[in-house]
Amino acid sequence: MKYKHSNICTRCGSERIVKKTWKEKVDNSVVENVLMICPDNACQKIVEMRIQKQRDKNDEIRERYEERAAQRKVEREKNRKTPKKN
Repeated sequence: MKYKHSNICTRCGSERIVKKTWKEKVDNSVVENVLMICPDNACQKIVEMRIQKQRDKNDEIRERYEERAAQRKVEREKNRKTPKKN
């Protein structure tokens, strides 16, 4: 199925173009993926830098969350092993 829809660049507002299409098998389905980019190369590089910056930020947040979760688990195990004083 081919759908015609608008895909606007988030930075400059121009119509994005198709760079690459590929099909991927997921379980029992075939998914068609489309990579769309801004026709202005300089703008696309800036958009990619912004996306990478946001991914890095999200990765840092996820790592800190996992570290805190691991620390909470260690503390919980430590509290279970120590007898309570009455």
